[in-house]
Amino acid sequence: MMERADVTGLILAAGGSTRMGTPKALLPIEGLVLINAHVAALAARCSVVRVVLGAHGQEIDAVLPPWVERRWNPEWASTELRDSIVIGLQDSPPDALVVLTPVDVPPVPTAVLETLLAAAEPAVPTHDGREGHPVVIRVEPTRSVLTARPLFEALSNATRVPVQWPDCTIGFNTPEAFELWRGSE
Repeated sequence: MMERADVTGLILAAGGSTRMGTPKALLPIEGLVLINAHVAALAARCSVVRVVLGAHGQEIDAVLPPWVERRWNPEWASTELRDSIVIGLQDSPPDALVVLTPVDVPPVPTAVLETLLAAAEPAVPTHDGREGHPVVIRVEPTRSVLTARPLFEALSNATRVPVQWPDCTIGFNTPEAFELWRGSE
C-alpha cells in the first residue's frame, strides 16, 4: 500500500452552479456541506487535499478547513474544466498521484478509493459498465494532454476499475438530481 504522502486529492469547485441555482459545494450532506464531505473522504487517504475555486469562491473558501490548499480560477466563466484541472495540478511534482473529483458527485468511500489507488493508473471507476468518479491520474502526462485536449482523452487508455459503488456514476447538476440521490442514501 502506498503512503498517504504519495497522494493528492483534488476537488474541482470553480463552476457557477447555474443549473443547481445555489453553489453545489455548499449543499447539505450528512451534517456537512458537500465540499467538506469530499475533503473528509479524500483526507482519509490523501496527504494533500486541494480545491480549485472560482464562482462562489469566497463562500466556499469560508467553510473549508484551514489546512486545505486553495487554487483559484479567476477566469472560471470563460475557461473549460481542463483549465481548472491544470490550475489544480500546479506546484505538484510531475510524478505525483492525484485523485481527481468534481464537487458535484457523491464523496468517495474509503474502500473504493483504496481499490482505485491499488489499480494501475490512470484509473477510472466503473459500475455496471458506466464510468464514474473520482479518477486517479499522474500529474504528468495528464497536464501535458490537458494543454490541448479534454480530460477524457487523457483517460482514454486508463484502467477501468469495476467497483461495487453505484454512486460513482451519479452527478448532481439540478436540485432534482441532488434530492433524488439524497433520497436513495
